[in-house]
Amino acid sequence: MSCGTREVLTLPPSRKAPARARRAVREFAATVSPGSEWAAELLASELVTNAVMHGHGPVHVVMEHSADGLAVTVVDEAPAEPVVAKAAPGDTGGRGLRLVDVLASEWGVKTSQPGKGVWFRLAG
Repeated sequence: MSCGTREVLTLPPSRKAPARARRAVREFAATVSPGSEWAAELLASELVTNAVMHGHGPVHVVMEHSADGLAVTVVDEAPAEPVVAKAAPGDTGGRGLRLVDVLASEWGVKTSQPGKGVWFRLAG
């Protein structure tokens, strides 16, 4: 990681990746955008979990802060775009992108080579 308004964390696609991303995003948000830590941590955890479960290759977590707010992009090497699922009441998963949609000021998907980056912004 580096200091400043942009940090990048590269993680192996493992069960430990979401926890490491939560910690890094929480610390970054506390420094650059106090008050946004819980939402940033939750949404980053959801995107990293999706990248580990459905993506390929290492997971890159890009954290940025600007006048537009706090932005986090999660990049993996799988080209398939995420789908906002409709989870039934008893389902144990399938709500991650719905949380992103509700809590983020905006979010989307950027294609990259190889793969994609799923991002969200919290206005600040």
